[in-house]
Amino acid sequence: MNFKFEEDFKENLLKLTVSVDPKRYDLEREFYGFKTATKLLENYECPETHVLGECLNPVQAVDNEIPNELTATWCFHLTPKKADNSKATAKKATTRKKKKAHEGSSEQKA
Repeated sequence: MNFKFEEDFKENLLKLTVSVDPKRYDLEREFYGFKTATKLLENYECPETHVLGECLNPVQAVDNEIPNELTATWCFHLTPKKADNSKATAKKATTRKKKKAHEGSSEQKA
């Protein structure tokens, strides 16, 4: 099994491509799915400017017995971290004035 990571910062994607050689009579079958792809992500170091997101196409597999499934590419979203450009400002202390009870409000009209 061969794999490689490709970072596409224009589209904010990480592409994980997994490929296998075609099965020969003396080799065993190789089958890899999304579970294997997520284990391979342990070898990936995400840049400090981005956060690795969810997979956009998890339902695929690599199988060395099927000629058109010798290679698969899983795409993961790379979310850019937001720069903290806001200035730290202290909030103004707000106090509420207590309302005075009206003395004449409980009087009955005669």
